[in-house]
Amino acid sequence: MTGPNLHGVFGKPAASNADYKYSDAIKASGIVWDASHLDAWLADPKNYLPAQR
Repeated sequence: MTGPNLHGVFGKPAASNADYKYSDAIKASGIVWDASHLDAWLADPKNYLPAQR
């Protein structure tokens, strides 16, 4: 699956792109994207959030 464009996501809350339908897990995550969160997400997006498992 392809997600939203990642350009400009640093410093923004997860699930903040109004043009994309996000999972409930990512909407409830409270993540603000930074290098460590983005690296972990890109390495294993299916298992990054416990609620997604």
